[in-house]
Amino acid sequence: YVRLYWNQPTRFFEPEITAAAQKLSALTQPDRPIFMLNAPDQLLFLSNRLPTKPWAITFPWYLELPGMQQRMTDSIKQQQPQAILFGQYQNQGQFTPGSYQPQALDAFIRQYEVVLNYPSL
Repeated sequence: YVRLYWNQPTRFFEPEITAAAQKLSALTQPDRPIFMLNAPDQLLFLSNRLPTKPWAITFPWYLELPGMQQRMTDSIKQQQPQAILFGQYQNQGQFTPGSYQPQALDAFIRQYEVVLNYPSL
């Protein structure tokens, strides 16, 4: 493990992540929530922003719990986040983190993408 990552940037604090966090801080207000779908979760604390509640990392073992995706779409409607950050899905398997696509939540986000702000980072 040490040999594999020796002289690599510190995990979770890679230059592209810290740059994206700086942009997110500049584009958003700290008192309004942000919703993230398949985006790096460390952007929240690096930009000093809070997520909509309930919040769950885009992992199938959270989002496939009965009713969780509906609870999240309801909270997005209610809390009106100022930004929705979306990371493109990878193609590594249906329930693989990074590739997992929560059907109901994804359909909701795509339906309202004109209304909700998707800042490009």
